Order: sequence, then C-alpha cells, then structure tokens
Amino acid sequence: MGAGGGGTGGSAAMADGGKAGGAQVEGGVAPTGPRTLPIGTYVDKLKGGWIAQMAAARWMANMEFNGAYAGKLAPESALTTWTPGTVNNAFGAEADETWAEIPYLDALHVYGIRATWEQFGNSWRDSMMPDSAIYSANLLARNNLKKGMLAPWSGHFRNTAGNAENQTWQMESNWTGLVAPGMVNAALDINWRAGHVALFGDALNGGAMITAMQSTAFFAKSLDEIIQAGRTAVPEGSKYREMVEDVLKWHTENPTDYAKVWQLIFDKWSNANRACKPTCSTTLDTKINGAYVLLGMLFGNGNFEDTVKYAARAGEDGDCTANDSGSIIGTWLGLSKLDPKYSSALDANAKFIGTDYTFQKTIDNSTEAARAIVTYMGGSVTGTGTAEVWNIPPADAAIIAPILEQWPINEAAPPPVMTDPIITITGHNVKFGTSATTAAGVLGYQWFFGDLTHTGAQTDASATHTYAQPGSYYVIAYVADMTGNTSWKSTTITIP
Repeated sequence: MGAGGGGTGGSAAMADGGKAGGAQVEGGVAPTGPRTLPIGTYVDKLKGGWIAQMAAARWMANMEFNGAYAGKLAPESALTTWTPGTVNNAFGAEADETWAEIPYLDALHVYGIRATWEQFGNSWRDSMMPDSAIYSANLLARNNLKKGMLAPWSGHFRNTAGNAENQTWQMESNWTGLVAPGMVNAALDINWRAGHVALFGDALNGGAMITAMQSTAFFAKSLDEIIQAGRTAVPEGSKYREMVEDVLKWHTENPTDYAKVWQLIFDKWSNANRACKPTCSTTLDTKINGAYVLLGMLFGNGNFEDTVKYAARAGEDGDCTANDSGSIIGTWLGLSKLDPKYSSALDANAKFIGTDYTFQKTIDNSTEAARAIVTYMGGSVTGTGTAEVWNIPPADAAIIAPILEQWPINEAAPPPVMTDPIITITGHNVKFGTSATTAAGVLGYQWFFGDLTHTGAQTDASATHTYAQPGSYYVIAYVADMTGNTSWKSTTITIP
C-alpha cells in the first residue's frame, strides 16, 4: 500500500463490506503570512501529482463504465493488480483524462500565464490529437472551434448537444492547481477561462472543486483543509454545491461505513438530479462523478492506494474519479512518499498522444508556468539551481468561487441581455461598469480582471481594481440570472 500522507496515517481497511475509517471534515485552517517553497519540494509534489493521476487512472481503467457493476458498489476483487508498466498507458489514446490537459498547459507556455479564452481555444483546436481519440464535449467543442466559433460559445450548453455539464472538465482540471501552488484564486481564474473552451455550468463547478483541492494540497496540514478548499470553491446555490454538502454530511453521519455513504450518493444523485441531457451518457454527469472523487478522498484518509480504490469502486467514470482524487493525494504526499512501483517503469521518452510532451517536458513547462505565477502574484524567487526558493504570497483571505452558472431551468429562455462595459482608467486604477436585464431576474455580476484576480459574485454591476503592473489586460464581465443562465462581455484594456 502507498504511504499515508501529511501525518494523517496510513492504510485504511479495504474489506469488501465497505467499512473504513475516514477523516472528519470540520474545516482546515489556511496558513497565514509568507510561505516558502524550495524548488525541490515543488517539483517533488508536482511530479507526485502527475505520476499519481497517470498511475491511478490507468490502474483503474477497467472501472470506466464497468457494466458488470452498473448500479452496484464494486468489490475490491473487481480491481486489477498494479504492475509498474501500467503507468505508461497514460501516454496512449485511452488516457484522455491525462493527455487532454496538455494542450491547455501548452497554452501557458505559448501565450503566457494570462492566456485568454481565445488562446486556450486555439491550443485545443490546433492540438495534434486525432479526432478519433477525442469524445463528447471535447470533440464537439473542437469542431465548434474549427468552424470559427470562439470560446466560451464553443463550450456553451446551446452548442454541445447536451454534453456541456458532463465531467470532462472535472477530470482535466488538475493541471490548473498544479501550476498555482497554494494560490487557489489564481488557479480558479485560469480554470474558469480554460474550462469554458469545452464545458459549461456544473462542469466548471466540478473543475473549481478539483483545482482548489489540487492547489491547496501543496501547503495543507490536513486532508480536511484540502476538502474544505474544494467545497468553498463551488458556488452556493448550485446543484454541485448541494452534492458536496450532501457527501460531507453523510460522511460525518457515517464515518466508518463506506457502503452506506455510497448508497446515499447513488440514491439521490444517480438519476433525478443529473443535469446531463438525454443525448449525453448519464454516466458522465459531473455531480455524481464529483461525489465519488470526494468519497474516495474521505474514506482513503490520505492514503494513495485506498483513495483511488474507494473512488474507482464507486462506479461511473471510475478511472477519471481515481485520476482526480489520486492526483490530489499524490501532490499532498509528493513523489518521494509514493511507493516507487508507481514510477519505476516510467518511459522517459514516451510522449502523450497528439503532443510533443514527454513526462519531463510536462514537468519543465509546469514549473515554468508556476514560477511565473508566483512572481506575477507578488511572490519572489531567491537562489538558483537546486538552491532556488519560491516565496509564495500569503494565502488568500478567502477563496472566491465562480459566479453561479448552471443549466437553466428553462433552457429555451433567453440569457440576460448585457451592456458593453464602461471603463474609466486613471493610472493603474480602473473603474468598471455594466448592466443587464433578464426576465428571470439578475442574480449577480462577477468581474475577471485579466491579471489572475476576480471579484466574488456581487449584486453591484460596477467594480474597481488597481493593477500592479502596466500592460494589456483581457477583462471579462459575467452576469447570471436567478436560474444560473449567464451572459458575458469581454474587452481588452491597456494600463500605462
């Protein structure tokens, strides 16, 4: 079994009866003040996150929509035995939960850490991956982009044939947290822009949960802290947040009964509360798959092997839930605390399908992006080579969740009508304003300032912001109506 992490203990019992000790989630306390991250520690945790997702997903490949256990909790005996060479299957076409992250990561390398919607879309559209290896929302969005449709319309529910709220982006969001260690709001900002290339609504909410947990794992003192970060990153009022609250409540009430918590999740979230439309495979719904990510983490109790087993046994898209939960725990532990059997046979020359990225190039470009984000967000870098140390900005005072966006009750209803932003620039200080009307009533506004920061959802349509540096910024204003239907306006401003 893999080593327990962060001082939280080792392996929990994996009896087929489904009972195991789990960590109670009562809210971790984020560290305050400056935080230091030696380059060696960052790379160890980064590699842990990547190796863990690659290994977990391919180890649990047979649990992807396994019909033998449809509607049932799979026994541990259903899982395959790990062999070291399995990790290299993550380079192949079947591992879309991993290689689909690479074009988005490459956008940061090509366009910089403030890549726009359009630039993320360009990277996805122009990637070398064959269409035959791409499915569901990813393929539909790519086709939209090739036809000249720009993000976020490329991933909007009106343009993706019922697939816009499936768990595709949830399974691909790990990279956004891996390049923003301990800087959750910056990770969420990147996640929001990249995620809308192919997905919408609760799919983005699932991505927010994953990226917040992944980013938090770099400095977290407890599993509780990681899970609470994921919870807080999901907007209140969304169906996804309701699912998160359900899972945490049921685990608190049944902390040693994995099977019972699984049954409660399945009974409520397997059918009636899916947003995935009839044209989308219901097993792809983001909420129930997100519930199984949390289930694996809660009962895995910080142990890598137990976490991915509990996630995969739950069913649905089991390789992807193992991918997400495993990567978060792998980051928390770091590669040095993962059993060497998960990385010992890694092929150093293999490239992720449809890319020129080897594992090492993935690590190098992730590190490049992370270093740039650290300094851009007000941190600093001291030393060189193995003595390099990152001084990470203090933890965010609060995690700022995205605005409420979800499949509207009446999908034929028109979205809010929004005016073009009115912008007043005085030096580095900028005042933003807009307005919107909608028959369903305006729920709130949110501004993304183009410098990896954003406001919370607010009833006031105006906002003010001070930019730290001169330059060109891609600004997005969002509005949501009372049902979660959204509209947006984007513009570019120049700060002298």
